[in-house]
Amino acid sequence: MFHVQFLLSPLKIELNTELCQLSLHFESL
Repeated sequence: MFHVQFLLSPLKIELNTELCQLSLHFESL
């Protein structure tokens, strides 16, 4: 289970970054 979490961690970070950029983009509209 830990191994899966370790693999998913970078994905979560990537998604969070994307979401942050998206929300910033929409706020600037």
